[in-house]
Amino acid sequence: MQLTTGEYDIRIELDLPIPIEAAWILLSTPEALSIWWGAHVTLDARAGGHFREEWERDGQPVVTNGTVLRCEPPALLEMTWADNSWSGQSRVRIMLEETPPREDPNGCRLILEHCDWQHVRTDDPAALIAAHARGWQRHLQKLAALASTVAGGDIA
Repeated sequence: MQLTTGEYDIRIELDLPIPIEAAWILLSTPEALSIWWGAHVTLDARAGGHFREEWERDGQPVVTNGTVLRCEPPALLEMTWADNSWSGQSRVRIMLEETPPREDPNGCRLILEHCDWQHVRTDDPAALIAAHARGWQRHLQKLAALASTVAGGDIA
């Protein structure tokens, strides 16, 4: 997993040992999302669809919402992203590309970009971006573990 952050963006690249179509299923279906992200996440993976994550920060409930801006199976999912306490919203883009055959003929590369943080008003934007980078890494590690299970044939 390769992470880079800038003043207003996060970029994570992750190679998965499954074909792009299988990775899309893991990203876009409720059953798979509940395994690697959690049952507290809902996503209607279509343009105009809704994203919602309910979780807790310091014992307080937090709701993250978004609207799917673009959905182009099996290669692109883009949505707005904002916690219920935010003024403004950021944007998440998840792209899937085929891995060059010499690297992994059966794999794909996931590229996640979480950007437009300049639109979110906060006292400490760097801390907010860093916290989201850590969260994305944690979730994507679970996605990678699930992809490895799928590649091994352990899940139908």
